[in-house]
Amino acid sequence: WDFAVCDGVQVTPLICVPSYTTGKFTVMINVTMIVANDCRISAPNVDFGTAALASQFPAVTQNILVDCTKGSAPRMNFTSGSAGTTRPWRKMTGPGGNSLQYNIFRPDGTTIWEAPQALGFQGSGALTPKQLQTYLIRVNPEQATPPAGSYSDTLSVVISF
Repeated sequence: WDFAVCDGVQVTPLICVPSYTTGKFTVMINVTMIVANDCRISAPNVDFGTAALASQFPAVTQNILVDCTKGSAPRMNFTSGSAGTTRPWRKMTGPGGNSLQYNIFRPDGTTIWEAPQALGFQGSGALTPKQLQTYLIRVNPEQATPPAGSYSDTLSVVISF
């Protein structure tokens, strides 16, 4: 702050007799913030399409776009789904409580992607998700085909730090 104090008589707003005492005060303001670990994720739904037999559903390769706080070291995995199973197969449920087995695998096609198999990566701090995390999702071709109908499951992508 700059100041001017009249030491005598203030004749007009700009004139002081005999003079002004002037000075400057400095006040420090500390500015702080915390950058927290966070991520942006874009995870499209998976649609196996239609088939008459469980063995006819094709494996689907899918990508999740993700990016997290720059310099962070997040780990990504998937939840068990609504049925709460991962090994040997997750389950989609359908009419009459019937189920259709499937699972999510790392890109190698053999490692089931679940909590103990979380994938680590480096966050780059991008404004939009750009890092591809690829997975393979496959219906168990050796299971008995359940009754016709629509089968589904809901699972989540989990990012941990």
